[in-house]
Amino acid sequence: MRTIKHILITGCIALAVSSCDYLDQQPYEYWQPEETFIDYNKTIQMLNSVYVSMPNGYQSNYTAFLDASTDDGAYVDPANAMYKLGQGYATEISPIENRWADLYIGIRRTLYFEQYIPLLQNNAGWTDAQVESYKELAIAESKSVRALYYFELIKRYGGVPLVKKTYTLDDKEIITLPRNNFSDCVDYIVSLCNEASEVFTRYNYITNQYRGFVFLSASTCPLAIKAKTLAYAASPLFNNVQNPILGYTDGNVQERWKLAAKALKTVIDLAPSKLYLYPNFEKLFIIQPNQNTEYIVYTGNPKNYMLELYNYPPSLLGSGGTCPSHNLVCAFEKKDGSANDMQSDTRFENMDPRFDVTIVRDGSILGARGAIDISDPNSQDAIGKVNLRSTVTGYYLRKFLDTNINLSAQTITSTYHYFPVIRLADIYLLYAEAMNEAYGPNDAADLGWTALEALNKVRTRAGITVPYTTTSQTEMTKKIRNERRVELAFEDQRYFDLRRWKTAEKDLNQPLMGFRIERQDNGVVSTHEFVVDGQRKFNTKMYYSPIPYSEMQLNTNLVQNPGWR
Repeated sequence: MRTIKHILITGCIALAVSSCDYLDQQPYEYWQPEETFIDYNKTIQMLNSVYVSMPNGYQSNYTAFLDASTDDGAYVDPANAMYKLGQGYATEISPIENRWADLYIGIRRTLYFEQYIPLLQNNAGWTDAQVESYKELAIAESKSVRALYYFELIKRYGGVPLVKKTYTLDDKEIITLPRNNFSDCVDYIVSLCNEASEVFTRYNYITNQYRGFVFLSASTCPLAIKAKTLAYAASPLFNNVQNPILGYTDGNVQERWKLAAKALKTVIDLAPSKLYLYPNFEKLFIIQPNQNTEYIVYTGNPKNYMLELYNYPPSLLGSGGTCPSHNLVCAFEKKDGSANDMQSDTRFENMDPRFDVTIVRDGSILGARGAIDISDPNSQDAIGKVNLRSTVTGYYLRKFLDTNINLSAQTITSTYHYFPVIRLADIYLLYAEAMNEAYGPNDAADLGWTALEALNKVRTRAGITVPYTTTSQTEMTKKIRNERRVELAFEDQRYFDLRRWKTAEKDLNQPLMGFRIERQDNGVVSTHEFVVDGQRKFNTKMYYSPIPYSEMQLNTNLVQNPGWR
């Protein structure tokens, strides 16, 4: 079994292989399964290919983080797609944050892999039993990935066509498939996750963490995908709707929250053997996977320094990139849980420790290269000083950046960057949300933890010294939502959270604010808030992403989402 585990781990190293690999020599549609799957080395490469459509943070969003389209940030270049999304410029012909075709490519690859892996022959010195075990585990892994892809689809579009078999290039059925109801899609994702988890549990399959595209820890990965899917399915956007393609038409919201809470607690209870909240929030986002105890699903990238190049301040030879907003800064509390007074001279003292790990402010220290000076009007890092490179909000991004990267060095060092798709703190906060919606803040039901307990575990890890207390479900909802905002900032969560809560039409139709601290030669310091780039724009039709016009033309049985053509 050790050999089988090793092969599967290798199979998950995904697309970081060289361009001369077997699968890169010809288009995917022309691979010959009889040649590919009889050999286990080629089978591993085929397993690699199913990870092609994994979410990948800023690299999926045209060098900007998705949060740059929300009330949490702005991008320095108004030509960037995330800037345009925040201004409401998406159309059916030119959709932004469009993953439709990409995710279906990944889905097809999982189905192709599962169809042909039975051809694998015993040519590696294994026993016949080991070969069959490998096939079963690899299929479970592929199903986990497909479940994630469908989750990524339904959180954007609602119900989508469920493709459950491979189609040839000349098979016309694929372009006639209608959209399935939202509930059908949720049920299918849950079934895939249950099937995969059963296999991993039965084999006690635990991979090592590796430099790849996804981290599987026993059955935790598919069960985390299942739990997050159920939390989304219980959310306001997908309930009490008229069209079953867009969500549930019945009134069983409370039961769905209970189901989500139970699924989320299952993940939490499974996690302690291998996963737990990593104690150091700063290092969490730059450590190697073999040290990371919190990431459940993540995306890795080849060794590079592009994240720092795009987001360092100009004084460090960076391009400014995604700039956190003053709106986000105001969401951070003091260490004792009290609100911060941004008009006070002590505005940045005794802050929630996550603040300085997430945001570069005036005076922040980045590595060994001194303080970042945003308040000096003559500094490169001052607001708008260097066109399309200096901050537009008064802040720079800190999260995910490795300050050991020195862009001015004669030889620039590189590092691996890992983007969390699902991590344990996300699961804790979703559990708090589900429990609060189902039972209120202080009722543990039969699940062991109350909503408050789960929330405070995340806050305590962050360094908040005073636990939050409340008996109000409404106040608890506000606190959970704010906690998700600060804990998961720039992790591609905010945009979809605001949509599923159905608060985007309020939160994303507000001015995006910056904060100017200006120090004159005579030592006088002035501060004021300012509007960065006008009001964010969110039309109610944007709660569901548009199906691309090209897909609608190709498949006339597809029904477009409301408000789009």
